[in-house]
Amino acid sequence: MQKFLVIRFSSLGDIVLSSVITQQLARNFPDSPVTFLTKSQYQSLAGILPGVTRVKGYDSRQSLLSLIRELNQEKFDGIIDLHSNWRSFWVRNLTRAKRTVRYRSHRLKRLNLVLFPGMKTAPVSTTQCYLDSLLRLGISANGVQPRLQPREEEIYEANSFLLKQGVQPGTLLIGIAPGARWETKKWHPEKFAQLSRQLQERLKSRIIFFGSAEESDLLEHLAEGIPHSLVAKNLELDLLAVLIQKCRLMISNDSGLMHISSASGVPTVAIFGPTHPKLGFAPAGPNNMVLTTNQPCSPCSLHGQSRCFQPSQYCLNKITVEMVWEAATKLLRRQAAVLAADEK
Repeated sequence: MQKFLVIRFSSLGDIVLSSVITQQLARNFPDSPVTFLTKSQYQSLAGILPGVTRVKGYDSRQSLLSLIRELNQEKFDGIIDLHSNWRSFWVRNLTRAKRTVRYRSHRLKRLNLVLFPGMKTAPVSTTQCYLDSLLRLGISANGVQPRLQPREEEIYEANSFLLKQGVQPGTLLIGIAPGARWETKKWHPEKFAQLSRQLQERLKSRIIFFGSAEESDLLEHLAEGIPHSLVAKNLELDLLAVLIQKCRLMISNDSGLMHISSASGVPTVAIFGPTHPKLGFAPAGPNNMVLTTNQPCSPCSLHGQSRCFQPSQYCLNKITVEMVWEAATKLLRRQAAVLAADEK
């Protein structure tokens, strides 16, 4: 038996993507405990990564040296650093372990894509970069998809939440995640509103708006215009993940909730603008559809933090309600066909 420490302090989407590593550790070292080190606000999410046996939360106000002293008492056999920043550098190098590995982010290649957006190159897959870090542990893996593994208590809590909101089993629930960390990554709220009305009226669905406490005003504004819609905000991340899993479809900007949805097996329409999919953060697999208008200036930044220098934000403005509607209904038809085939 070996003991492993996986380090990924933040952020939401990256922690979800880290599940490709914890899955492989569980598969190759089935009796070995895996501790996941992350910031305290992400502890509940890290707890539902498959293969994780223990989560160690880190508060930024805590001394890094005191954290390292605590970790040294664990006597880890292997450390996998999936963050590769200054904080994880010290944890990786000052915590005693027989083997330490870190992931290469290919940041220079990604920066080149931002500086020369027209450059033709293969996408940089973040999950594959993570998986390649395991080669030094003798583990070779390709094409592993992120996955979340909720516990029974979260599933019970999510069912109770929905029942209190009058959502009966069998209801067609469609999730909408209109927020994002950076304003430049947000599709226009009125387009989300128009799309939500269309989904509710034409598909007889219930809409549930997902977001953080900081996005409360946006969520409430959208919900006011959609009768019988629900708002899921400021919830523990593990409960949020299960509520998303209850949806038959999710429509999201490029955000952490997009990754939670995809990893939960929910068909996901992902709207990309300044952060082009070729940067390697887009969800993969047949259950997902990524919408981008491939503007010549996209990507203009690694994470969408830069202001748009165009007269109009063409990368998002040219994505129409009709385009998202077509992608959404296509995924729903594909899902219905799969369910019908399973019932035969």
